[in-house]
Amino acid sequence: MRSRPIRTIAMLSVGMLALVWIVSDASGASRDRALRDVVGSIESVRRASDDQGSAWLEITLRTRDGETLDARVAPLAVIEANAFRIDVGDTARLRVFADERPAGVSRIRNMDTGQTLRLRCLSGDPIWSLREPAMRSGPADRGGRRAGRGPS
Repeated sequence: MRSRPIRTIAMLSVGMLALVWIVSDASGASRDRALRDVVGSIESVRRASDDQGSAWLEITLRTRDGETLDARVAPLAVIEANAFRIDVGDTARLRVFADERPAGVSRIRNMDTGQTLRLRCLSGDPIWSLREPAMRSGPADRGGRRAGRGPS
């Protein structure tokens, strides 16, 4: 008879641990951050350096409401690898992380050229680090040979 209360306590303990694990996993699994969509005219385009000395594209956007927004777009190498262009006077739509200054850009669309560049996932992690090997793949990275064509 004594084993029944112990078994009940053990089952309740396991149940509580499972509930705590489920709740903590659900709250930790989603690291999505607050995003804000802004549309406006590009007032400045500039090169900036981060703490490691990497060159980044930064812009200032004047929204339709008259607000100015400084945004750090992406490393210049990513911008150049994707042949993305943005110039002073262009109209752009940005999706930015509301909690960063300068604002980190999740997605940028040059409304004048129609080009769109997706840069970060919802958690804020850069997509370009996932694309980097793909950006470098090409005939030169495979020993200078094109598949099925012999030496180039």
